[in-house]
Amino acid sequence: MSDEAFLKEFLIEKFHMRHIVMGENFRFGKGREGDITFLKAASQRYNFEFSVVKPVMLEDLRISSTHIREQLAEANIEICNRMLGRTYFIEGVVAEGDKIGRQLGFPTINVNTKNTLLPEGVFKTTVEIENDDQLYCSITYIGYRPTFMGKEKKVESHIFAFDRKIYGKRVKIYFEKKLRGEMKFASQRSLIKQIRKDIEDLKVDKECIF
Repeated sequence: MSDEAFLKEFLIEKFHMRHIVMGENFRFGKGREGDITFLKAASQRYNFEFSVVKPVMLEDLRISSTHIREQLAEANIEICNRMLGRTYFIEGVVAEGDKIGRQLGFPTINVNTKNTLLPEGVFKTTVEIENDDQLYCSITYIGYRPTFMGKEKKVESHIFAFDRKIYGKRVKIYFEKKLRGEMKFASQRSLIKQIRKDIEDLKVDKECIF
């Protein structure tokens, strides 16, 4: 739709807009033709007010959804969390998996989620389970499990000192930092050795209970 049509048919006639707040680089309508100059003129015709807010900066980087997605794609979790003003999380439902983690000695919850912004790797995380007031320290893997010739991207969290079955429960996984990238191991033994090292590396964080 043109900027004029969208403004008139939706914002004015449908939603009865009286005031609009926008960022400095706000654009809308076909070809992104609607901008601050257009809205300033239109405000006189349709009798509404508008405000322009300056961008919020993190050091020399402008905070925006685009920049946050870029940071997530690079697994710059700490920067992303500072931009968001909170800990980034993904949400999904726990499903029954093939129990490879349990066979290795590190049982995991397999989370079905549509969120695939983060790259493959191993992350320091905490898990929140629906109807449970406690946050659980965890280590989360995102990837294709190349050691086992996997073809589907998985999200699996090993929750420390946790042995409950929570299939069907909705969970949130909060990401704090990336520990390492995805790796293919020559054997299950070498994979187990690396997982143990990953967990040992996390033990320096006194906030986690093991």
